[in-house]
Amino acid sequence: LAVGRPADAADAFRNGVRHIEDQLKDRPNDVEQIAWRAYYFARLGERDQARAQAVEAERLGSIQGNVRKRLVLAYGWIQDFTAVFRLLEGAPRDLIVELGNGKDLPPDLRRDPRFVQLQKSH
Repeated sequence: LAVGRPADAADAFRNGVRHIEDQLKDRPNDVEQIAWRAYYFARLGERDQARAQAVEAERLGSIQGNVRKRLVLAYGWIQDFTAVFRLLEGAPRDLIVELGNGKDLPPDLRRDPRFVQLQKSH
């Protein structure tokens, strides 16, 4: 969970899931919202739900921009680095820099030699 009080972070992520579920009632195939839901589930430690949402987002649409970022983070938090690096293949330099500079990148992913190399090559 996020730095700070874990209970507050978990509440924020749960609230995020509820908000997105409301959004998806009107737009059930909104890839960006599904990617956010994958991320929130990942941060809550709900690996199976996070993976299911991430797979659904990938199935539904074009994975670019914020959707790609959210899915990289979701897969990172559930330790699926194969999916992370698949999504980062051909990713724009800006995304790699943003992820590397961001506070939300999972520590294990930040230390992964493949990610370190990716940062150096971008």
